[in-house]
Amino acid sequence: MAKVLKGELVALKVYDSAEPVKLRFELTNEGDKDLYVLKWYTPLEGLNSDCLKVVRNDKGKVKYDGPMIKRGNPGPDDYILVPAGKSVSADVNVSESYAVSKPADYQVELNIQALEHLPAPADNKGGFLALAKSSPQLQSVISGKTKFTVKSGAAQIPTRGEAARKVSKTLAKSTGTEVSQGAVGLAAGPLPPTTTGGTAAQRASAQQAHIDGFHLCETALSGLANNPQYKEWFGAYTVARSNKVKTVLTKIRDRMKTVAFTYDLSGAGCKSGWFAYTHKGDTTIWFCGAFWSAPATGTDSKAGTVVHEHSHSDANTDDVTYGQPNARALATNNPDRAVQNADNYEFFAGG
Repeated sequence: MAKVLKGELVALKVYDSAEPVKLRFELTNEGDKDLYVLKWYTPLEGLNSDCLKVVRNDKGKVKYDGPMIKRGNPGPDDYILVPAGKSVSADVNVSESYAVSKPADYQVELNIQALEHLPAPADNKGGFLALAKSSPQLQSVISGKTKFTVKSGAAQIPTRGEAARKVSKTLAKSTGTEVSQGAVGLAAGPLPPTTTGGTAAQRASAQQAHIDGFHLCETALSGLANNPQYKEWFGAYTVARSNKVKTVLTKIRDRMKTVAFTYDLSGAGCKSGWFAYTHKGDTTIWFCGAFWSAPATGTDSKAGTVVHEHSHSDANTDDVTYGQPNARALATNNPDRAVQNADNYEFFAGG
């Protein structure tokens, strides 16, 4: 299918390091048919994914440092109608998810590799149920490079990841869990987590999910082999990719044995359809609404959510795509990306 969606980024020329770096994202439907566009992995949902490529001083890429999210299947509110020949837009704060408060020259462009869109019913009366039966089309969306300069000001704005890790570190100091406890090989299981917020039943459920997720990871690691299960989730076998999978699973297991994690059950920062989120390198994981209605084990489960989120916090995996169909397709079509995708680890581990 022809690429009918065109993106554009607009920014001011100069910002102060103490002020948010805001830009506008515009998405235009250049085709002759109305489309429903999935907002996920685009600035239309805010900067909750690595949907921008940010470069500082024409050299190093500025890494995404926003929430790493375990999502369910998209619902009606996750799509936006983009009529033929029309545009939709969103204003976003780049400083929230990318460290652009450091004085320097920056350039930004879109990083949208697989934007999902569906044809809208001709009379626009079919609603989401009608469009959901269609097979989504995928296309990359590119934009020209938008440049801006950040001048030195009174302060610098931390990213959401930086702020969260700082709070987690303070919490670890206050509870005496800042230092790893014991050698990895001596622990029989994961260190007990701390829970904040929630009911007594939710706290018990979170603690059980922590244990179940750890055992899923251990079982997956011990059974790692060049077999159909491996190929289903990570694609054609190579030694390099297999070693990558082993490294990720090992990091999850070992960090759960040596670091006392916190599960925040308050729902703070959660959005509709989210199971959980964390930040790379963080020791706090937030459980959201979809987590509580999920089964203990199995597909899109509580235990699987633990594996998914720990792969982010412990081993720096990404959210390339979501759901079993897309994860399988990624393994077939781009195995190098599959071994970096959190959902592929979750489904491989059996969660």
